[in-house]
Amino acid sequence: MTTDLHIPYIHLMMKDVNDVGNNYELIDGPFGFGYGIDINAEKQQCQSMTTTTDDGDCAYDPIKCNNGVSFSIWERIIATLDEFFGSHKMEDFPKKYIISTGGDMMGHPGIALYHHAFLLINDRIVAYSTEGISVTALPPLDPPELMIGCHKTSTDTTYRHYHTTQLDEFAWWNRRLVDEDVIYFLGGYEGESENIDPDEFATMLNRTHLNDPVQLAVAASVLEEMTRATSDDSFNASTATDEERKAKIESFNITLESVKKMTDPKFVPRCILEKDLERSMTIIKVINNLMDESKKEDWLLYEEEHGKDVFLLCQYMRGYLHAVYQGLLCNNTQSGHTVELSQMCIKVVKRTIDIGYSTKDRFTIPGCSGLGKVLVPVNLFSDPRCNHRTANFRCTAYKGIHTMQASPIRLNTGAFNTKVDNILDSLITELDVNTDQILLPNGDLDPKSPRCDPDPAKLTTHPIIVTHRHFDPQVQFRKPLFHAGEVRTTIGTRICVWWNPALGQHGAWDRYGCRVWEAKPEYTKCACQHLGKYVIIAEKLEPMEVPEEPMWLTIVRYILYGVSALCLILYIIVVGISGDLKEKFHLMGMTLAAMLLAASVFMVLSDLHGVREGRHTCAFFGIAIHFLYLCASIWVGAIGHATFKCITSGIVGGSLRPYLYLCVGLTLISVGCVLTFLLKHMGNDPRCFISWDNEPEYLFFCPLGAACCVGLFCAIVIFFNLRTAALRNNPTMTDYRTFSLGASFFTIYFSTTWVLGFLTYFRLDLDFSFYTFFQILNGLMGVVLMCCIGVGSSKFRMVFAGQAKKRREMFLNYTNKKGGDDENDDTKKLGSPADQTPPTRPVTPSFVAGRPVSGGSMFSD
Repeated sequence: MTTDLHIPYIHLMMKDVNDVGNNYELIDGPFGFGYGIDINAEKQQCQSMTTTTDDGDCAYDPIKCNNGVSFSIWERIIATLDEFFGSHKMEDFPKKYIISTGGDMMGHPGIALYHHAFLLINDRIVAYSTEGISVTALPPLDPPELMIGCHKTSTDTTYRHYHTTQLDEFAWWNRRLVDEDVIYFLGGYEGESENIDPDEFATMLNRTHLNDPVQLAVAASVLEEMTRATSDDSFNASTATDEERKAKIESFNITLESVKKMTDPKFVPRCILEKDLERSMTIIKVINNLMDESKKEDWLLYEEEHGKDVFLLCQYMRGYLHAVYQGLLCNNTQSGHTVELSQMCIKVVKRTIDIGYSTKDRFTIPGCSGLGKVLVPVNLFSDPRCNHRTANFRCTAYKGIHTMQASPIRLNTGAFNTKVDNILDSLITELDVNTDQILLPNGDLDPKSPRCDPDPAKLTTHPIIVTHRHFDPQVQFRKPLFHAGEVRTTIGTRICVWWNPALGQHGAWDRYGCRVWEAKPEYTKCACQHLGKYVIIAEKLEPMEVPEEPMWLTIVRYILYGVSALCLILYIIVVGISGDLKEKFHLMGMTLAAMLLAASVFMVLSDLHGVREGRHTCAFFGIAIHFLYLCASIWVGAIGHATFKCITSGIVGGSLRPYLYLCVGLTLISVGCVLTFLLKHMGNDPRCFISWDNEPEYLFFCPLGAACCVGLFCAIVIFFNLRTAALRNNPTMTDYRTFSLGASFFTIYFSTTWVLGFLTYFRLDLDFSFYTFFQILNGLMGVVLMCCIGVGSSKFRMVFAGQAKKRREMFLNYTNKKGGDDENDDTKKLGSPADQTPPTRPVTPSFVAGRPVSGGSMFSD
């Protein structure tokens, strides 16, 4: 736009001198500037342009350049050592013309630029002249002629002074370029490619003929320099403004669009020579740079904005490499290629399918530099004509792309346990297969040839076997790791997966279609039924961590457990030493108190560091807590059942053994199932409760919940039947009513406490912790028991107050007053003076609220 004459393509706009065809060699010009020419003095190669117009008069006769003149041409100098070292002897070397319009110092008008030996400039002016010399004017060339690479004059029209060099981009201005305009000489060229920004590159790319492999390679080499990893920390995503983030994303997006354009398969030649393969792979080096970890922040921003991650590059590369390796069909069909870069290693095997088909089901693509290998089935195509085609098997191991995945990684949520961490535990390996095209003699595709895509049904019976080496060679958690010498691991299981592009909007890892073929701590072999990308995903064991208990809670619950222990001990002592309390209900209460006392002791001692540190010790305490609290819960249900029969049927006697056998038996079954089938889950809870895992806790909370439901049902019935109980209004019966009522309240309290215990210890992923409430209620358990079935029982109160003798006299007086005919009198149970013989009589049925009450002694045996 600024020039008066611009010749960007010398070979197209100028002609060969001496009528010699192809009087040049075509070379790559600088990126964005097309082709240059390589000329050789020995071959007398030179380019020429003649004109009959006045547009170039200034160029051919400088006297007409009223505003001065400026011109430029780009040269890559080629010189011999003799020319460098002998530059001070200029007379020993001929002149080598770069540009000439026929001018010289003999008086021929025009301009000329030539080398006479070589002066080492080093970016400094070393010679200049401000005055000309006086000569006799001679005529100019007629017609005017511009020569590049040689020289002649109007009096000697023989082309001479040829030059061996490489030239490009001739430009002419019919004016002197002032200082601020000398940048025009560069024509937009940026000498340091890494200083080109993506916008400038995209503009240059629009001027590049990408269907020319030479220009495509030049563009790729510039983009490779631009995308090399740098240590520039000027951008910080956490502190950047919205405008800065937007600019960063836009710049990265322009780079990706350039990559997408340059990897378009339509720009790949139908036939690529073996020696040109390296040039075709230049753009892969750009993709390699964009997979470097230094670009992770760019990818995360890009994914946040566009939803696409680094796998977008794999998509671009796949189509491009398809076309490249199909283009090698003009070479030997049996070949292999390896491209090893910093972020990926590409192995390509080019072979016909039917080779070895009758003797082998698979052939091996070896790994790169010790990476895993791939076994590929040969029976891939359903059309038999495809078995004679040449196929390209490309296996790519991505060395660093796994670090570019956003966290958490995208998964098929229905196929994985998303409650735990899922991490990539191997390099990502990709297998791609395509066949060479069948071309007609004119170079077009044969429309009758089959497409020859791999048949998914074939891969079902002949899967691809991929060997992955693990990043972390731990054993996975698959054995009962409980006894001494166990191997600790953080990996729950390893899963073979493939990238399913059909999942979600942009694809996700999927386990369906891949299975573990062989598993070792160091590697896993996967059998997959899909072509694509494969990796090992390790499901991490859930961290067994609980929030640290606040100090106030520790102090409060220790006080509560201590007070409760004193209450339980007091209750046990009172019932144990008092003959008046040796009846069924208070004996059941004493047994319950003993269970709760032992359970609370183990609950408190489980806080000790020595207990929690050793897994066997922790498991023992967990089993003890399991046994004692479950036994207590079933005993609560038994007390509820006993009081239920007392209130509804008037039955207050009976043996304690059936209840005891049922309680201990059910508890032993629960604990035994845990020890038999779930031992590996024991001893892993940070608080040394039953287990960190839910499986053993099912066997604790299910029977506990059932026992509490029985107790709660009995309590509800008792509440509604106290006023119509099947007991005569005898002062003796007051004891049973008060005990039943207190037992019902305690059942409700106990059940409420362990509902909170379930929400505390059973992992439900709740946002709220019930641990504090459970510990406070559980710490008060002994106090509540003393209040409900201790102080709440009229009989216990009188005995505790030292009024047992007075109580016996009261009931004897009551019996004598009634004539000893009350069948519900409990003087037999309470005992009487040795010389007193209680009257006996047949038991007659009684009626309460209009219904018969069955007989049976109300006294305990």
